Amino acid sequence: MKILVISYAGIGDTLFATPLIHELRAMHPGATIDALVRWRGAKDLLEGNPHLKHHPSEEFRFRLQNQLIPVSVEAPEATV
Repeated sequence: MKILVISYAGIGDTLFATPLIHELRAMHPGATIDALVRWRGAKDLLEGNPHLKHHPSEEFRFRLQNQLIPVSVEAPEATV
């Protein structure tokens, strides 16, 4: 199974998405989990996350265009 976590809102929302990524890994240990982010700081935040297969980058975004991702999850924006 391939799972794509999309976090386009910003660094803070990407930070809030990290427990989601952890739980997805716990629920689907054999899945390929990737993340797609917009901001460089959000990318830096996810660097080294052991639950992700690919680290977010521009190159990764272009590779995604030719892949079928059966499950995608958009991390919701945090409300204060």
